[in-house]
Amino acid sequence: MAINNDASSPTEPSGSSTSSVLDTFHQLYLHHFYIPGTILVSIPFGGTGFGDWEEGMLISLSAKYKIQLIDGTLIEPTPNSPLYPHWQCCNNMVKAWIINSLSKDITKTILYYKIVREAWNNLVERYGFPNISQYYSLQQSISSTSQGLSDIATYYTKLKGFWDELSTISLGRPCTCRAMHEITKAHKLPVSIKTQ
Repeated sequence: MAINNDASSPTEPSGSSTSSVLDTFHQLYLHHFYIPGTILVSIPFGGTGFGDWEEGMLISLSAKYKIQLIDGTLIEPTPNSPLYPHWQCCNNMVKAWIINSLSKDITKTILYYKIVREAWNNLVERYGFPNISQYYSLQQSISSTSQGLSDIATYYTKLKGFWDELSTISLGRPCTCRAMHEITKAHKLPVSIKTQ
């Protein structure tokens, strides 16, 4: 009988006989092509651009059914559980994927965490909360961006990237109706579009 638990808990299924074979859609199942050396994002995180890096990692981990190891929905089973060896392998695999997606200096700061969720939370705690200078730096980038010799699509793509990054930053006073954000975008766009 395969271990086939619900998605929210790594507890042992009812019944007295279980094997160490997992259903391929179980969060603790590791496909044979998953290797520790895999790099999940195109650019390793080196201290800046955490929001983009985090989003890329979350997408990749979700696609591999492993996001539960870092979001807290899949907890460590007891050492005597038949799921424990599977959890331990998955925990270490996800940790290896995260380490491979970091600069060497940042890797050193999470290398010795035993539980990948704790390592992930450490990264989020240190880099996930932007400061006011980052907010104003993005505002300045938006203000100083002009179309120049670029076509409108290239210009808009660059500007949209700044807007998207800015929208992820919270300074503690979010606008619930988003009106101010839309007004700011509307006023800044026409100023920098070149006339033909």
